[in-house]
Amino acid sequence: MADRHYTRPDGPLITVPPTLRTPEALDARRHVRLDGAYNFRDLGGYRTAEGSTVRWGQVYRSDHLADLTDADREVIAGLGLRTVIDFRLPSEREQRPSRLPPGPHVVHLGMSDRPKAAEGVRTVQAAIAGEAPPPGWTYWFDTYHDMLDEAGDMFVQTMETLADADRLPALFHCTGGKDRTGVAAVLLLDLLGVPAEALLDDFELTNMLRTPVRFRQIGPGLTATGVSDEDVLTLVGVVRAAMADAYRRVVEEHGGAVAYLTEHGLDPATPDRLRHLLLGPPG
Repeated sequence: MADRHYTRPDGPLITVPPTLRTPEALDARRHVRLDGAYNFRDLGGYRTAEGSTVRWGQVYRSDHLADLTDADREVIAGLGLRTVIDFRLPSEREQRPSRLPPGPHVVHLGMSDRPKAAEGVRTVQAAIAGEAPPPGWTYWFDTYHDMLDEAGDMFVQTMETLADADRLPALFHCTGGKDRTGVAAVLLLDLLGVPAEALLDDFELTNMLRTPVRFRQIGPGLTATGVSDEDVLTLVGVVRAAMADAYRRVVEEHGGAVAYLTEHGLDPATPDRLRHLLLGPPG
């Protein structure tokens, strides 16, 4: 693999709240408001380049579900989830077991056997705990490229699961609902035909819904040890430029998510099944 070279974006790496340009991203139906999870949202409502709309209430994305209240569990039960795809490592699941309501079948698709991806999770955990300095800004660029290199089969399994009508509605999530979950969402939305700006706006919604909360929770403790505010925000938030760089690679090197996923074993019939299940008329 060739050495990677990145250009640091001008200005702050993260803007909180972000400036989003896709009206659908801010649709009030998108955010599922819970007390114990901040980044739970519906991937519906986005318009495709061909004029269709992603159906509401079919695919959700989220952060971890270990702190759900009883009221949260009732809200989630009302969504009728049949499947939950958990991208977390076994150690993450042991530390924070999910408190899902009864019903959904849980599929574990963690990255234990993907060395760089798994090490990246541990790097962030150590930095959040104050046990190691935050990684440099290029870390987030490398993280998404490493996922594309190592976890293609995991994303293929995700798409194959979502392409089964009997498994919907479905949710996929990791710990923060931003990086592993973010790559999966970008690939899915691109496969469905959602334009680049909209899928990157969806990615950046984390900086509106979850990043400010996490900054308030852990920021004071880290800044007291000399960590800068920007480093804390970069640790708990998402860097749009990093995902944009990974998405550019998917498009330029593979021709888009469909080709990338097919190269990693996706059934050629799956994209059409997903579009049939998840796309509807303009809404």
